[in-house]
Amino acid sequence: MGIIEVVIKSLGEAINPRRFLPFFVLYLLFFTSVLVFTSSLLQVLPSLILVKFTEKELTVAMFDVFALLTVFLIVVGINLWFTGALVSDLYKDKGFDAGLKYSKKIYLKMIFLSFLFFLFIIVSGLFGDFGLIIRLLIDWVFMFSLVAIIIKGDGVQQSLIRSYNIIRKNVLKTFGFLILTYFITFVILFFCLFLVVISLYPLFLNLAEIVPAFTDLQTVSSQQLVRIIALVLRSYPSLVIASVIASLFLSFANIFIYSSRTYYFLSFKKK
Repeated sequence: MGIIEVVIKSLGEAINPRRFLPFFVLYLLFFTSVLVFTSSLLQVLPSLILVKFTEKELTVAMFDVFALLTVFLIVVGINLWFTGALVSDLYKDKGFDAGLKYSKKIYLKMIFLSFLFFLFIIVSGLFGDFGLIIRLLIDWVFMFSLVAIIIKGDGVQQSLIRSYNIIRKNVLKTFGFLILTYFITFVILFFCLFLVVISLYPLFLNLAEIVPAFTDLQTVSSQQLVRIIALVLRSYPSLVIASVIASLFLSFANIFIYSSRTYYFLSFKKK
């Protein structure tokens, strides 16, 4: 299967309701949780800003921050589980439910690999702008490692070696594939951002009226911040619409990325 064929097939998978609905629901629940806890946090934030808060308001703020972090970690974990099910279903075509059961069996290996990549990102951040190149190289050389764990049942080390060997033998093709999928993912996310900005345009206009020099945050007074928070709370219907849009397009992007890598990995496996 050539690169263009892989991309076209993966785009088809991205807009297939059978593929994107689980991720869409997951992301929508995440954004809904964020809006709920943020709403509670914003209601006590003016008191915190003006340093006129009670012990109860401080407790509420700390609870909301802890809840947001907890929800984020839970969603990241479930997203990885769903990704394993997606790749398994793409390969075996036994349904998403069967993929979820299989994904449980290899979940610890996927977690360990993801944590390893997270450490790579943290370390690469120490190199400033050069860290971006390091992250690109890591994503390129090991882009098939997660897929190898799911499809081949590899351990973490073996999956990294397998991915490296595929890249080493197909340098130009795999780099071209990576750049093309990056570009398509960028287009998907850019269109998502465009629609989100449109849905929040009235909010941005009102913010500009409250803070004429909005780009200079040091000029924003505490009273202006209180007004901004009140405006955001009144704009929650627009934020809900933006959340639906973001959930949908993030689902498209995630499925496209892993579908393309799965199908391209399988094309090498057949050789």
